Amino acid sequence: MNGQQSDKSSEEIFELIQEVRKMELRYRIKKLEDLLNEMVKNAQEKANLPEIKESLTVIDLDCNKHGNEPMQCGYNITTNIYNKDEVIECYSDALYLPSKIRCTKYSDKSSFELPDSIYFIQGIKKTIPDIYNILNPGVLTRMDKQYINIYVDFSMDLNKPIKENPEISKYGNLFSYNNGRSIIKMDWRFY
Repeated sequence: MNGQQSDKSSEEIFELIQEVRKMELRYRIKKLEDLLNEMVKNAQEKANLPEIKESLTVIDLDCNKHGNEPMQCGYNITTNIYNKDEVIECYSDALYLPSKIRCTKYSDKSSFELPDSIYFIQGIKKTIPDIYNILNPGVLTRMDKQYINIYVDFSMDLNKPIKENPEISKYGNLFSYNNGRSIIKMDWRFY
């Protein structure tokens, strides 16, 4: 009898841990969604666009960690912002455009720097590994001298409603999340 209670208690603890991880994952995804939404709205304001139909952001992080040093990530971030008549592309790259996000309006080829670029870049560089860490606990702390590439496709349609129960799946090194308004596809590999 005592062994059965112990098994039941272990199952309840495991289920509780899984539920906490799922809540933490949703929180981090919401944080990324809010960050990217704020970035898109800033670009919309700077470009003088009346409305945004949707945005697509591609994030490519290459990270490494040596010993007890903090993780370092190179990055490439591209966001395409669409409305019915205009496309704006915002871009940042650790090598060629560090600490800045440059946006270009396709209609007139004008460009501008996004205010608070470093805030968005740092937020993205922190939130993506946080999401990975929830999906794969402890892996990033035991990387030794390996590198990890994390690739994220994030599409957002602000006109769509948010689902009460988002679709979440993880299979191997692929993760997807769909809450109706935002769709995230993430994959990773070590090298």
